Amino acid sequence: SKPSLKYIFPINDKIIIDIDLNTWQPLKVEKKIREGSYKQNSLSTFDHKNKIFIYDKDSLSYAGKIFNPYSLIYYFRTLDFSSEVNYEIRVVDNKKITPLKFFTEKKVEKKTTLGKFYANKIWPKKINGEPFKNAGKITMWISDEDKLPIIINLKMKFGSLNLELEEIN
Repeated sequence: SKPSLKYIFPINDKIIIDIDLNTWQPLKVEKKIREGSYKQNSLSTFDHKNKIFIYDKDSLSYAGKIFNPYSLIYYFRTLDFSSEVNYEIRVVDNKKITPLKFFTEKKVEKKTTLGKFYANKIWPKKINGEPFKNAGKITMWISDEDKLPIIINLKMKFGSLNLELEEIN
């Protein structure tokens, strides 16, 4: 949280993710969530060869490739958004696997503090048509040239969160 908001609703989440640099699938995800009085710690480890992941003490199997919301940001950098292809991807968060269909809108002009970018707008929908938790909607803009995530917008019934790329190293 920004200093002015930390007294109303402090948010101090820490998420550490290890990903496979060849497939961009997660290998390990460690979460320390601190949001107001809510606290949760969790650890997920992935065995992609045997198609099993362990969430805390529960083992779950899966088919095909699997990503988590954070590894998707890296995976999207490998995709070609120049065609009309929509991508079906299974996403895991905690111990729930959700099949999603990602839609794209090509080369939308976006202005940020770093300047103007032509970016591909990407947003998911659940394949089964159900709404996301808390009426959530996420939209990402990935720059067309460098495939950098320049803006990520998350809207929920109780507010929204905007993440904007501030610096390119």
